[in-house]
Amino acid sequence: MATYKLTYFPITGLGEPIRMTFALAGIPLEDERVPGADWGALKATLPPGSQMPILHVTEGGNTEMLFQSRAILRYIGSISSYEGSKLYPDDPKTRYHCEEVIEMVE
Repeated sequence: MATYKLTYFPITGLGEPIRMTFALAGIPLEDERVPGADWGALKATLPPGSQMPILHVTEGGNTEMLFQSRAILRYIGSISSYEGSKLYPDDPKTRYHCEEVIEMVE
């Protein structure tokens, strides 16, 4: 089973929907809050163009870093469910309606 760590600033911003989605799905999440003063040092260790939030997915001893908040949300929705329903649907038309709502609230 994979483990998850979110790295983001100590604010709600783009990290909060990710935190809320993990909570809704009942998936444990390590929440690493990086002060702005420490961001430069961290950024220097990341692939070029990387930005926060970062979701670290560790499975079988390998860790992959995922970037871009909406892509992270879609990923979490694809692997999780709430009350028996996937958070991000498989059916293309239902997924469209999900995307429509995401775009409206952005």
